[in-house]
Amino acid sequence: MWLQITLNLSSHWMLMQGSAMMNKGTHKLTGNEVNMLMAFYYTPWVLDVTGFSVAIFDCAQYLIWFTDGPTVFSIGLVRWVNFLFLPFKIFSVSACIAQLAQGVVFLTDLSLREREKDGCNE
Repeated sequence: MWLQITLNLSSHWMLMQGSAMMNKGTHKLTGNEVNMLMAFYYTPWVLDVTGFSVAIFDCAQYLIWFTDGPTVFSIGLVRWVNFLFLPFKIFSVSACIAQLAQGVVFLTDLSLREREKDGCNE
């Protein structure tokens, strides 16, 4: 859980920092400058469904510590919810990794431009 929180915060920060320094206007980019996963993730309905689903998954992860809930087909309901919403969590983590990579690309491009402007050709 803490790893996910750290990844989420650092990836958002990296993308926001890179976007701001490149004068992109927003970190929620959907054009040709980002990969397909990022463009799909920042579609409004996908972002809403993913956020809602990840919140349900995280709540179910918390509840598993205390109860499995009522049994459905010999498996607890909370475990079913976890299983059903796991793909959304995986998608969210993948989007965070893509955000982190995109932020690094923006900052690397900015650094290369600055070096060319200063006359450093190493």
